[in-house]
Amino acid sequence: MKEIPKIFIFYTSLVGHGHKRSAEAIKDAIHHYYPKYKVELINSFKLINENFEKVASFVYSSILKFTPKLTGFVYNNQNKINRNRVITNILLSFFKKPFEDLIKKENPDIIICTQALPSNIFALIKRKNNYNFSLAAALTDFHTYNFWINKETDLYFVPNDEAKDFLMKNNVEESKINVTGIPINFKNKVTKRNNKKLGLLILGGGAGIGNIKNIVYNLDSIKDLTNIYVIAGNNLNLKKVLEKSHIPKKVLGYTNNIESIYAMSDLVITKPGGLTTAELMSIPLPIIITDPLPGQEQRNTEYLIKNGVAIKIDNIKELPTIIKDLINNKEKLLNLKNNSKKLSNPDAALKVAKIINQYYHNHS
Repeated sequence: MKEIPKIFIFYTSLVGHGHKRSAEAIKDAIHHYYPKYKVELINSFKLINENFEKVASFVYSSILKFTPKLTGFVYNNQNKINRNRVITNILLSFFKKPFEDLIKKENPDIIICTQALPSNIFALIKRKNNYNFSLAAALTDFHTYNFWINKETDLYFVPNDEAKDFLMKNNVEESKINVTGIPINFKNKVTKRNNKKLGLLILGGGAGIGNIKNIVYNLDSIKDLTNIYVIAGNNLNLKKVLEKSHIPKKVLGYTNNIESIYAMSDLVITKPGGLTTAELMSIPLPIIITDPLPGQEQRNTEYLIKNGVAIKIDNIKELPTIIKDLINNKEKLLNLKNNSKKLSNPDAALKVAKIINQYYHNHS
């Protein structure tokens, strides 16, 4: 057994940055407990090709913009797609060479994936070759789906018992499954500031997607709402448009210091990305969900609403009424916060780090 294990964490960063932030959280947690361990973060798409990420991001963004129902169709038909693993493996084999070359060169002990594509590529490599690395999957949504499932994965880190039950029903051994929560940054704890007026945060994720412009414009009727913060992400056109509107607000692009904005907020309007909502629950901040994409985000929405940590609006015009009701009904806000506290796992990344360490020492 090596005294200093080598751990590679693979992520993808198509439109949002959730998979990357989760990977960073796991890396930080491992270094927190085991500072001598060698841990590297690797962008899977850039490993395939320097320009591949740009092309993939453009294609994926176009799908989200013009045919979002396609993502829901693929998600809802995974069982049919996965029945023919031959076709899936042929498609994956086109991408596996740079991953396999890296394994041969670096000989990692453990590979952790925060997205299903690299996880499947490494499963295919393990299936066809005699490599010694262990493969772990860290899920970043509040549910799981079939693309994550393969016999070669040695460890699963899942958000809740529902995800664990799903994996077990699909023949994943219980000993492989660890209910940790979604790995989020454990270092930058948010200290809430006492605002005289309600602070409202509107999140568009790293790409600034969603119906943000209409959300902001529909806040015009709430006259006493002055603490408005809008994260436009990398969407520079959206940032320019919002800055010109007369509604009082602060518009920010992509920020590495989101915790400071969380600290000034009392209520958040957002799309239901797994990592973002896990962060908000850990503070906790009440959540209003808009425009969930079919598939993963829709399932996240169902989970959050079922557990009483979020409110979903189907029509943007309903937004002023809902916000005014929350401003005037402190008990509703408190219930959302309390439910979030019960459901959150702010130390999920630390749990992952400890399990990874124990697994390494038990299997080396």
